[in-house]
Amino acid sequence: MAEEKRETPVCPAAGPFYTAEDEIDLYELFLVLWRRKGVVVFTFLIFVLAAALYAFLSPPVYRQTVLIKLPLNNMPLNNMPLLSANEAKEIVLSLENLLKEHDYNRLARFLKIKEDEAREIVEISPQTLRKSENLLKVSIETRNRELLPKISTQLVAFINENPYLREKIRVWEQTLDQKEHAISSRLASLEHLKNYILSEIQKGKLRLLGFNPLDLEGFILDLKQQLEIIKAQRELISGAELVVSGALPRRPAKPKRALILAVAGVSGLFVGVFLAFFREWWEEARRRYQEEAREKSIR
Repeated sequence: MAEEKRETPVCPAAGPFYTAEDEIDLYELFLVLWRRKGVVVFTFLIFVLAAALYAFLSPPVYRQTVLIKLPLNNMPLNNMPLLSANEAKEIVLSLENLLKEHDYNRLARFLKIKEDEAREIVEISPQTLRKSENLLKVSIETRNRELLPKISTQLVAFINENPYLREKIRVWEQTLDQKEHAISSRLASLEHLKNYILSEIQKGKLRLLGFNPLDLEGFILDLKQQLEIIKAQRELISGAELVVSGALPRRPAKPKRALILAVAGVSGLFVGVFLAFFREWWEEARRRYQEEAREKSIR
């Protein structure tokens, strides 16, 4: 009887192309890493050492976040800022651009500080707030934390000296002056009319007026109240203001040494494992090439 051919069973879950050689032998991988542990350890130490040198030799950078309140027009039912948050953000970004260009001379002139102090600034980053139209958030980073209060104060002064904002404040003050003049003129006319009527009544010349004199007094009181509102609005025009500056930071924001060392250690391990397997593959390929060359020479 002819011998029946026996087929090697194939695992249905593995698919038609599954073979025993496709299995990953974790023990073999462990042996490779153990043989090349010197490569892994050396790479890990190089990464950690480089990160430690950077983390401990880099100058500390301190960060302070401030909130700047933008001026409002203070009109009833129309409390909109004279300078929007996006406009103020663009003004501050002009300073950040000078930092990126390393133009410390102009930066010092705009902030009215010394050039050496301007060189200590690392970043000036403005950010608008979603639920507020008259607040601007600015993060200031510098190598000298003692400069943070001075820089934040000069930053507000720089915004207030912007020609666009100064022109809008001038126009708003002029508008208030016109309203005040118009109301004052009307008030003077009504008071003159009230005094005339009272004088004529006292003389007995007027008996029938056709209106209630109390209504005239009500109009006068209403105009006086409008003048007080305009006076209060005028006092509130003061440009941008620093509302929240926070305390001086005790610890530097950069460099984050623990994070840098942790990332360097993990990266060093990954690179070390890769180099270990690459070196194993390279030596194995070279060995096979040498064996094939030796066999060809014997033939």
